[in-house]
Amino acid sequence: MSFSDLLYPDNPKRREKVIQLQQEIYSLMSNNFRATNRLINTINDHLHLDFPIISIQEKGTVQENCNILINSMRNIQKEVEKIDEKLKEKLEPEAYKKLHDLNLPHEQKKALLRLVAPIIGSISTVAGIVLITLIVKGVILTGMVVAIGTVATCGIAGLALAVVFIGVDLIASAIMGAVERDELEHEISEYEKALDTFRPASLKYQDDIFYAIIKIENI
Repeated sequence: MSFSDLLYPDNPKRREKVIQLQQEIYSLMSNNFRATNRLINTINDHLHLDFPIISIQEKGTVQENCNILINSMRNIQKEVEKIDEKLKEKLEPEAYKKLHDLNLPHEQKKALLRLVAPIIGSISTVAGIVLITLIVKGVILTGMVVAIGTVATCGIAGLALAVVFIGVDLIASAIMGAVERDELEHEISEYEKALDTFRPASLKYQDDIFYAIIKIENI
């Protein structure tokens, strides 16, 4: 035990807590990237678009990785909204209203497909219609953009994600004696504030994507 730990016997627990919170941030971020790429593949398959797969930057900061996610989500939202605007302009109001009815029977969705396909020429399945509805209605993306934006500007935004790969012992020895009790407590507070927003939003985002994919794969 170091001299500083004799003075502050709870510091080892605080260090472990910081590491645990760092690893949770990384895990949530990694799962968000994975879920987003699953959504991208589904969109590309059913709407015949060409969104690129995104990759987590382990040496990048939390903010940089948040920006990658936000940009990808906004690009998806923007392109799908363009499709939706064209459909709104060309379809009869009643047909457009039915387009966004997720409870519409499958046979009626198929009938809509015959109206939609000539307008945009990029939807060949009923799943594509459902996917547009889920995105335009904000079922998948909207809330997550706000939550990620909050994390991107919080007290941990400048932290490099790679720090979680160093390992508990090395991180502990690196900060031992260099970070006082108050600084550790401040870090814990910053992580917990970020996770209060990021954790529930991430889990909901991932659940929403898997819900959407299961829904359209079962059509």
